[in-house]
Parts: sequence; structure tokens; C-alpha cells
Amino acid sequence: ELSLDYYHQDERTRAAWLDAGDLGDPAAPVRRDRDSDVSRDSVEMQYFARLSPRWRFLLGVGVSQESVRAPYMFNTRSTLRGTSSQLFGSVVWTPLERLQLDLGGLLEDHHYSGTLFSPRLAANYALTDESAARFSAGISYRAPSWVESRSEEALYSGDEIVRILNKASPSLDPERVRHFELGYVTAFRELGLSLDIRGFHNSYSRYIDDESCRNPNCSGVGDIGAPPGTKTFLFQNAGTFRMTGSEFSVDWRRPGWGRVVLSQAFIDIDADEDILDDDFEDSGPSSVTSLLLIKDLPERWRVSVGAYRQAKMNWLSDGDVVPGKPRFDLKLARSFGPPAAGNEMAIVAQSMGGRYVDFHEGRFRHEPQLFATLRLSW
Repeated sequence: ELSLDYYHQDERTRAAWLDAGDLGDPAAPVRRDRDSDVSRDSVEMQYFARLSPRWRFLLGVGVSQESVRAPYMFNTRSTLRGTSSQLFGSVVWTPLERLQLDLGGLLEDHHYSGTLFSPRLAANYALTDESAARFSAGISYRAPSWVESRSEEALYSGDEIVRILNKASPSLDPERVRHFELGYVTAFRELGLSLDIRGFHNSYSRYIDDESCRNPNCSGVGDIGAPPGTKTFLFQNAGTFRMTGSEFSVDWRRPGWGRVVLSQAFIDIDADEDILDDDFEDSGPSSVTSLLLIKDLPERWRVSVGAYRQAKMNWLSDGDVVPGKPRFDLKLARSFGPPAAGNEMAIVAQSMGGRYVDFHEGRFRHEPQLFATLRLSW
């Protein structure tokens, strides 16, 4: 089996900001051009083959090109471009009837970070006909974004630089995560019930964060004209931390009645002393709960209710405390056309309990929304 996919993404923003008071002189606001043009093109080819009942493999290659033009962020009117390529594959071996091993990897030539290799190993063992245990481990990388690796956000008054807001360090290493997971899944078919449990441990190093400093003590900033005494945020590799957690999901289905899905996750973040933010360990919710109720109605109608709650957390940098508050969504839908076509029209009400906080308790709140959707498949 051979597949070829092409993706194109294009985003264009035209905006002008007026900074007043940020520089200590409210009577002299500074206009900022926030225009940006971002695009990404990627092509990917995959080949899948089954060599025998016990062996199968996947091989793929991909090339992507990214471009960005944002004078306010990069202090240049030129367009920045980068081309990256990937070679990836996996081999699946079934040495025993109940055991399956999956060995794979990704070799990447990134336009900023260079050569990166991400290996992965997974195993599945069938304990019974309706239950299995699974294991996976690997290493993954996240290359710095354009903003993290190339930013030079200069604020001008006329032709004079009055402040450097964000600045990339001279060299950034990609973030690295070593991940490990154990899982168990079982089904009780006579009850229409399934259970999925997993535990995981992720170890992150070379975490990329921004740190504020006062000029002229900011590395690489004074040489481009940042006035003394002004504050700049430098992107840099800033530390290591670990994330450990567990999760379970209970899924009950009955044809003609509907479906109930309950999911619960517990997360613990342990940061080393080199992490810059004092509240880093509170930057993720310690627990997340979701409950989905789906009721089948006559004439192919269906009503769904979703309930969500997460523990209090604290967004980093410009964010603030986000309190734990439940949220409720409602969806009324009707399918049409052939039964397997996937055609659907629906009305969705989000956050029926009112506004809820996101990112910053005092400044960012999501309003309730009511909208209609239409999905057509052919």
C-alpha cells in the first residue's frame, strides 16, 4: 500500500497596536505594526507492506518548508524560510500468537536543530481474548519555534529602538523527552463495557523558557541597541523536570440506547532547581475529569452532554491562576444519508454554566457559545 499526502497552511494577519504607558510616557504612545504572513507546505509518502503473517513494516519520507514574515517580531522585513526533511519507519513482529513487538524511529534533518533521531519501542501482550497489556518507551525532540530561535522583537519610536521585548539566545538546543508507559485494556462484551488504564512517566530536559533581564546585562541584546535599564525576555534552555501520571477510561455502550464515557487523569510535575519559574510544578492540573453522555433518539437524532472539570493550576509567564470550575456542553445532532456516510447536522451549546477562566483569571474568560455545524462525507 502506497500513499502520498500534501498539506498547505497559510495564515495572514493585519493588525496595528498602540502601546501607551509601557515605556513610562503615556503621552507618547508608540505605534506597532503587527502584520504577519505565515505558510507551511509539506509532502509525505508512506509505503506499507506485509511480508508474512508475522512481519509487516512501514517506511515513509517527508519534506516540509516553512516561511514567516513578521517585521515586528524578527526586526527584519525579509521572509524567513526553513526546509526540514524526515525519514521514518517501523517494523512490527509477532513472534508469538499473543505477543506483538513494534520497533520504530524518526530521523529528521531540521532547518534549525540539525540531525535528530527519535527511537521508539512498543509491545502488546494479549492476556486473554478480551484483555491485553501494553508497554511503550522512546525518546522524542521538539525543535525551537521561529519565535524561540530567531525573535528580535524591537520596539521603535521613529528610527530609534526604545526597547527589545523578546530576543532569542545565540543558540538553542531542542527540547528532549524520554517517555515510558504501561497500560492495560479489557472488555466485557456481554455488558457492553470496556476499561482502559495507563500509567506514564516523562522526563524532560533542555526545556525552553524565557527569562527577564535588565540591559545591558542581557546576552546578545546590548549589541543591537537596547537602551540601558530596559527589560528584555530571553529565550533559552532553562532546565529539567519530570511528569508522572495515571489515567483510566470507562466506556459503556448499548445499541439503540447510547453511550457513557468516564475519564479521569492524575498528574504530578516534579521540577529541578534549574527551572526558572517558582510555580512551575503548579503549571498543570493535578487532576482532570470528563464525563460524556450520549443518548440515541428516534429518527436518527442524538443528544450529547459533556461535563469537564480540572483542578486549579497556574499558567506560566503572563498567565495567572486558573481555578477549578466545571464546564458543561450540550449537542443536539441528526445524521442523514447512508448509515455509514457520517453526514451530520448539529447545534452545539458550549459552557452552559456561564463564562469560564482560561490562561488568566482577571483578563481571559471564555464566553458561552451557541453555533451550528454541518458535516458532509462522500
